[in-house]
Amino acid sequence: MERSTADRIVVKSNERMSEVLDWYFANKEWLDQEDFHAPMPQGVIELREEAIELTFEQKGSLVEIAVYPMLKPNLPAVVTFDYDPKTTVANHYRFPAYLSKERKEMLRLTMMVDETDRKSALKYHILMLFMTHYREIVEVKETHQRTRREAKRIKRSSNAPLPLVRKVYEVKNFDLKRLPSPDGKRHYTKPDHEVAVRGYLRRYKNGKTKWIEPFTRYKDKGNKQAKIYELQEVKKDD
Repeated sequence: MERSTADRIVVKSNERMSEVLDWYFANKEWLDQEDFHAPMPQGVIELREEAIELTFEQKGSLVEIAVYPMLKPNLPAVVTFDYDPKTTVANHYRFPAYLSKERKEMLRLTMMVDETDRKSALKYHILMLFMTHYREIVEVKETHQRTRREAKRIKRSSNAPLPLVRKVYEVKNFDLKRLPSPDGKRHYTKPDHEVAVRGYLRRYKNGKTKWIEPFTRYKDKGNKQAKIYELQEVKKDD
């Protein structure tokens, strides 16, 4: 894949990447139960503060991921491997062909200590999930025209139109606490204080009503929080 002409996702800081990771681990239980769907079949993830680029390309049920140093863009990938999003397993590692057998072994051992493959695959996996659920946060920052030759080079299906527009996506800044739930539901956090619930009439579908006595929720949660009710002025009809 040609890195310079591929669609790319830009993450400007490690802090922003950490926020996306925090989102995943906070929702990991239900996210891992969903089928994995990548919104982009191929592209580049630009991690600016880490000064690395990750290329990804779907090849059947696997994704080929390669790690490149941004400071030396002309160098080949430090490592290329296959990743299975279903099992989250990485294998079939490839290193630059020009390296000696000893240098490849040293690079392999360094990668094992640093867990480069695991970290890269995890960031790819989570960014794909985040893009799926939060299109408004991962927005198109720039668009560029591709030549027809470049478009033909990355075209994956003979029936699909030529991808003549190259897009650069940027992960915007966001507040994790105010991030809406992806499933459309509001995640409710229990308060750390008692809550007094006033009495009310419960109406059932069959037309019957029942008076619900006032009660206290979250007993023994600390200080009681008083509510203030104000009787509003009622305008009389003339």
